[in-house]
Amino acid sequence: MSIVIIGSGQAGYAVARELRRLDAGVPLVLLTRDGGESYPKPMLSVALAQGKTPAALVLASAGHMATTLDMQVVTGVEVTAIDRQARCVRTRQGDWPYRALVLATGAEPVAPALSGDGTGEVLAVNDLDSYARFRAQLPAGANVILLGAGLIGCEFACDLLASGHAVTLLDRAAWPAAGLLPQAAGTALLQALQQAGAGWHGNVNVLAVERSGGGLAVVLDDGRRLAGDLVLSAIGLRPRTALAAGAGLPCDHGILTDADGVTADPCIAALGDCAQPPSGWQPYIAPVAPLARRIAARLSGQIPVVAPALPVPVAFKTPLHPVVVQPPLRPGNWSVLDGTSGVEMACTDAAGEVCGFVLTGAHAGKRGVWQGRLRA
Repeated sequence: MSIVIIGSGQAGYAVARELRRLDAGVPLVLLTRDGGESYPKPMLSVALAQGKTPAALVLASAGHMATTLDMQVVTGVEVTAIDRQARCVRTRQGDWPYRALVLATGAEPVAPALSGDGTGEVLAVNDLDSYARFRAQLPAGANVILLGAGLIGCEFACDLLASGHAVTLLDRAAWPAAGLLPQAAGTALLQALQQAGAGWHGNVNVLAVERSGGGLAVVLDDGRRLAGDLVLSAIGLRPRTALAAGAGLPCDHGILTDADGVTADPCIAALGDCAQPPSGWQPYIAPVAPLARRIAARLSGQIPVVAPALPVPVAFKTPLHPVVVQPPLRPGNWSVLDGTSGVEMACTDAAGEVCGFVLTGAHAGKRGVWQGRLRA
């Protein structure tokens, strides 16, 4: 019986590679609702300035991946349910029995709660197809309004500015990436964006998006109207947990797993943006590869090699002002050590030990030094 993987993103294919490395004979089936192309999703927010079309981002077709990994890749298939008792994945095109199941269903953009006749024209980029739509609707020298100035919003802002577009950032917080960065670091990033020409409106809520002439107008809660050619939403991601929850698997923000990526059902694992291990939901690419190795070992009946779980800092792809942040591993206080040409900040706990750091601008290259100082 096959090991079935749901999802053809980097997490799904990472598990497939590891499973095939451990067992050349195990039948593998990957089900995906899209085209099954292998591509680096983090590139979506930095591809414009590099002149990358959607086709240029593709590393391998579904057919190539199927041949390379000696697996069956089924594209355009919508999974409707998981029958744990029968060990079967239900789809509109038929059922797929499994020996073990891997959920790599990813996350979907949070849809902003807006009124107005332009709401349906608000774009979000989360995969190749949505990136293609974004590229197709983006005119030369466009005035783009970005809803959300988190990590992805800031990356898109840099990419659009570098590509000759005007950008206005809107966020509920007082500074960019407030969920990850302390104020001094967020302010340094904001200053770099503004110096490059970006507009900024913080501490605001967007109420509506309306059609206005040949473009759109964003209505703020203070009554202001901002005109633009295109509105791009980057307010966050929501893990796709419906299949897991429907099958009775415990879910919180994501699908709950143990440290090896295995859910409450020992035959089902989950990883990537849909999963929530004990360390918390981590919508980043860095944790995927080591977890894929552990999942493959568990599902192959092996004991995973337990390596020390080293914290992985988050790097912003913002060339206007590079940022590396290690969110605090425990409660502590932030302090600015150097505020020239960016900021160098440390978070120290009650014992005076370093439990987090932020490096921006010219200090971003000190990542290795600060990782060595970190006390997990």
